Amino acid sequence: MRNFHDWVTEFGLIDIPINNIHFTWSNGRENTACSKLDRFFITHQWWKRFPSASVKGLLRLVLDDCLLLLDTDIHKDGPRPFHFENIGL
Repeated sequence: MRNFHDWVTEFGLIDIPINNIHFTWSNGRENTACSKLDRFFITHQWWKRFPSASVKGLLRLVLDDCLLLLDTDIHKDGPRPFHFENIGL
């Protein structure tokens, strides 16, 4: 595990926090074991391009892993796309 940490540090990667969950894996048993196995690592250049990016854990239905959604928030800051409604034409 130390080699992985060294690699992350060497390349200056950032671990984006997951907003709504603490763990991404659970064994699903009565004696629950949980761990944060899944992560999003980004570079500083990527962070500068998408400063509002966030990670959200999705509902765990069948898998023992939680699916993660990376939201770059690119359309919320800019102008709204053109929308045409064909009403009464």
